[in-house]
Amino acid sequence: ADVLEIDGKAFYSCWALQNIEVDENNPNYCDVDGVLYNKNKTAIVCYPAAKAGEFTIPESVTTIEDMAFLYCHNLTSVNMHNKVTEIGAHAFEGCWSMTDIRLSDNLQTIGYRALSNCKSLDEIHIPYSVKTIGKQAFLGGIDSSDNWFYYFTKGIYYVKGSYAEKYVK
Repeated sequence: ADVLEIDGKAFYSCWALQNIEVDENNPNYCDVDGVLYNKNKTAIVCYPAAKAGEFTIPESVTTIEDMAFLYCHNLTSVNMHNKVTEIGAHAFEGCWSMTDIRLSDNLQTIGYRALSNCKSLDEIHIPYSVKTIGKQAFLGGIDSSDNWFYYFTKGIYYVKGSYAEKYVK
């Protein structure tokens, strides 16, 4: 009940974490089905790394905080409602099993390395609304020669004339 602030790195390396519970008297945080949110459920703070399968981001969420889904190796699919406007730095980095992500049509910001090292994700459709894409947002990983590379085999799709087109080119 007394925890007032949780840093994005608080649950880093908690690979077996399946559930987060928050005291109902906490003034800043709450949980829904084991997922940590800010109190008014407009931001996802942490999705437990060991949770598996598909996840639909609730309609109330506008922000996916830095590292919220970092190294969630068992996450396979994410669906965002159109209220999400920001994906923080490292938000989905290392989600190795994620094969599909549907981004919000109102998304404006994709943070630094937000979708990097998602080796099962072979395409992504960036909505026209995106105005900022952080460095290495879609970076794959490092090969044995220490070269950075991208995993997307089909590609990064964008709307012609959008910021995303400039980023990709």
